[in-house]
Amino acid sequence: MEIGDLITPESVIHDLRATSKKQALQELARHAAGLTGEDERTIFDILLERERLDRAGPARRAEREPLRRIRGAGPADPRAAPGHERR
Repeated sequence: MEIGDLITPESVIHDLRATSKKQALQELARHAAGLTGEDERTIFDILLERERLDRAGPARRAEREPLRRIRGAGPADPRAAPGHERR
């Protein structure tokens, strides 16, 4: 997959106007919903949660790592998550 497959001229917002981060995320969600057919509110909620988690810093991101692995974004075996002891 190439970056051009993900970022097309239609996906770029050239004239985004927002007076707050929340407003910018709402506009991004609206635009993404139009491109993908996904629910605008669902996209907004995901963007907002991502912002909250990233604001928490590296320690919070490290706490999420085992969840990502269990949900399938990492090794298929959840026992591979950090902190799991072998018996």
